[in-house]
Amino acid sequence: MKARRQQLIRRLVSSRPLHSQHELQDLLRAEGFEATQATLSRDLAELGVLKGPEGYRLPGGDVVPTSTSRLEQTLRRELLSVVSGGTTVVLKTPIGHGSVLAVELDGARIPGLLGTIAGDDTIFLAATGPAAARRISAQLARLAGLDGSRGGATVGPAGVSNGALNGSASTISPAGRIAGRTVGRTAGRGEQERSA
Repeated sequence: MKARRQQLIRRLVSSRPLHSQHELQDLLRAEGFEATQATLSRDLAELGVLKGPEGYRLPGGDVVPTSTSRLEQTLRRELLSVVSGGTTVVLKTPIGHGSVLAVELDGARIPGLLGTIAGDDTIFLAATGPAAARRISAQLARLAGLDGSRGGATVGPAGVSNGALNGSASTISPAGRIAGRTVGRTAGRGEQERSA
């Protein structure tokens, strides 16, 4: 019974966008399988099913072919600010959205990006070196529209706006503030200034 249910879950997840366990539960019920939410949670975990901005997906499923456009969509929706320093890039998202963006970043296979660690609203990216961190920071800011394409900062080749940075950290935010301060979007509250 469990093997057949999990096979059906694989088929359903790979054939259509599913955004909730309730939706999956209804589809399973229509196929003659009754499953509690706890059973679905265990099945999804055992199958390694991931949940991202486009719903549930199987591991390795269609990540590479669509990663750039999906990554760009997710960045534009989820990324509030980008800060790089040394070999680390720090991204801020709305509360509860860190893992959604981290899944997309991991799937995008960005050159120079070793890996991500996601919290509730913060993602740490480990880069292969300081130049890679600056390049990744600039690339993500550009894709998210934080580099001037949506009225934000202008990013030069090193990921620094107007070269006006005194420290070793590059900060890119929608309002384009640099030099020790970050101004980032906050979910539903416009802009909020905070010290970097």
